[in-house]
Formats: sequence, structure tokens, C-alpha cells
Amino acid sequence: DKHSTHETSPVFLQWLDCVYQIMTQFPAAFEFTDQFLLIIIDALYSRWFTTFLGDTEAERKRRYGAEGTATEADGSLWRYLCESHPGTHILNPC
Repeated sequence: DKHSTHETSPVFLQWLDCVYQIMTQFPAAFEFTDQFLLIIIDALYSRWFTTFLGDTEAERKRRYGAEGTATEADGSLWRYLCESHPGTHILNPC
């Protein structure tokens, strides 16, 4: 299995850093906070969610089932954020 080595591309992390750098220059231009970006980075490297596993949604579904989950827990980072953090510190108060 080519994904078993836990290889990741730094491109997404670099893109998140670019978003953060722009956020520091224009904080009112974003709906989310830097905490939101940190949650995404944690999810990316923790492999708790299947959101970032595989190259495509089709590959995730093929490998982890119709829901795209690798474990019993919900594999969607976005669903987790909506259910666990509704209107909290991840939304920009500006």
C-alpha cells in the first residue's frame, strides 16, 4: 500500500500558511480564525479523519467504504467541525 508510509505533500500545509499570512494582514476579510487553521493542520497530520486521506473522494470511498471513514468514528473533519464547534472560537468575530 503506497499510503501506508504516511507520506504527505507539503503543498497543502504551505497553502494554509499562505492563508495565515494573508489573515494577519487582513483579519476582517476571513470568516474563520487562526484556530480553525490549526484544527485543520492537526487533522491533516493526526489522521483522525479520512478527509485528507487518499487523492480523491472516489479513492477514499473505495478504501474506507461509502462514508469514506477509516474507523467507527465519523471520518469527516467538516462534519466534526459543524457538530463540535458551532459558532465558537473558529468563527472570526470581526
